[in-house]
Amino acid sequence: MKVRYRNDLYGNYMMIEIPENTDTNLYPFKMLMKNKISGVLSCQKRMEDGKGYLYVDIEGKRNLQQEYQEKEWQLEDMITFFQEMTCILEEVRSYLLHENMVIMDPEFIFRDLENNNLYVLILPWFSEEKKLHKLAEFFLEKINHRDENGVNAAYLFYRQQSQAHFSLYQFMAILEKESILKRQKIGNIEQIQTKETNAYEEKSSMSKIPSYLQQVEEEQFTEKKIGKEIKKVFLLLAVLFFSISFLPMLSVRLKLSGIALAILFLIAFMISFGGIKTQTPTEEMQEIEIDMKETVFFHSDENEECLKLQWKERGRKKQFVLKDFPCTVGKLKEEASLIMADASVSRIHCRFIQKDNKICIMDLNSTNGTFLNGLPIKNGEIQEIEKNDEILIGKVTVSVV
Repeated sequence: MKVRYRNDLYGNYMMIEIPENTDTNLYPFKMLMKNKISGVLSCQKRMEDGKGYLYVDIEGKRNLQQEYQEKEWQLEDMITFFQEMTCILEEVRSYLLHENMVIMDPEFIFRDLENNNLYVLILPWFSEEKKLHKLAEFFLEKINHRDENGVNAAYLFYRQQSQAHFSLYQFMAILEKESILKRQKIGNIEQIQTKETNAYEEKSSMSKIPSYLQQVEEEQFTEKKIGKEIKKVFLLLAVLFFSISFLPMLSVRLKLSGIALAILFLIAFMISFGGIKTQTPTEEMQEIEIDMKETVFFHSDENEECLKLQWKERGRKKQFVLKDFPCTVGKLKEEASLIMADASVSRIHCRFIQKDNKICIMDLNSTNGTFLNGLPIKNGEIQEIEKNDEILIGKVTVSVV
């Protein structure tokens, strides 16, 4: 299959050459040209240089290979994909088109960047039953290998697709039969329970602070109560010995001893006003807070030299630091990290990625193209950028500094 990509003022297209001697008046061609089928890429037949081409509209869409270039498949992604694909195939059948005409290649399965809907390519002259191996290999390559259920599902699909009369309709039932979906649900429930348990333990650990404070306050209250009783004893003893020293039947020596003891207990009473030195709750709380605080390491990237993008927008100079990757450029706020409002910039125009510790740029099927130092970047092509490079994003000139 010969495929070219074209960007012009009218949109972004895949140009697929129609094989010679193909009768374009047959029913599948007419149904595809005259109807807008849900989940199927719209296309038109055109002639160029004496050859027939199918112009397939891919404006605002990217294929699965591009979508998962920097991320991995999860089992949830696979389940959603098969559910969407099943609905699309049922829609195709309702127009009396055979599902063997659907191209099951990740390069030709697209997702709309605005509404996230799945779209497939139908070629009316195409008919091949064993055509799922590229999709199966794609799942094996891109699946998150830490997701045990996802890996099992990917290998299961790889084995099943090679068997005779296998259909995508059957796969969800196979996943259910193999208990993969059930295990995934149980895993999700366990994750939720773990999060709730961690949150409860964190809340419980935090509640220990006021309970400890309450304990300290109770101990202090007891100490104060004991201190008051001791003061009363000292005062009573001082009064008692002072009173005894004035009894007439006592000798002078005993009277002087009584006065001396009374003075000693009076001094002890006065000293006891200073109280028993204890650690205050505030000091103990400070120690608790210090122990409970998490150690935080701050990383400063002031010394790291990052490439910056500079351009003018509505007469104002703008700058963007390239440090978080992947960085997507476009007008669609939900998808773009760097938003450019110029009319020549596509909703999803290009992307900056980091590869082998080098910063690179790639075009994402943009309408007006992406140019590096005056040379066009082909769709999906990766080009390294350096300081003093000049990038043309649509009609916006961007300098790399």
